[in-house]
Amino acid sequence: MEKPSNAELLPLYLRKEEITLEQGILLFEKRVIIPRKFRENMKKELHLVHMGVVKMKSLTRNFIWWSGMDGEIEEIARSCKECEFNEHTPKSESVHRWESAPTPWYRIHMDFAGPFMNNMFLIYSK
Repeated sequence: MEKPSNAELLPLYLRKEEITLEQGILLFEKRVIIPRKFRENMKKELHLVHMGVVKMKSLTRNFIWWSGMDGEIEEIARSCKECEFNEHTPKSESVHRWESAPTPWYRIHMDFAGPFMNNMFLIYSK
């Protein structure tokens, strides 16, 4: 595969070994690659709860990706007084540590993610 002349495609080219196509959705590792035309809506959704730059970036790094995503999220949070306030707010809940499961799949954790593109996703981990 030849290096693209289009600068916008270069980040994808550099990660070509880690990009897959699953049911018509481009994935970078396990994260959905968000096309340019959906990024503004995605950033608005992420910003709705004003969780601050660190939490927004952490959340996005688990589920979605596009080139320059971190910088765009930092820009949103920097220009928002509520995000700045929440950035320094201490956590109100303590972390609950589960005891080790005696066998694989003894316990699973599930949650819904979405709506994303008019779909809800059931996420699980063991």
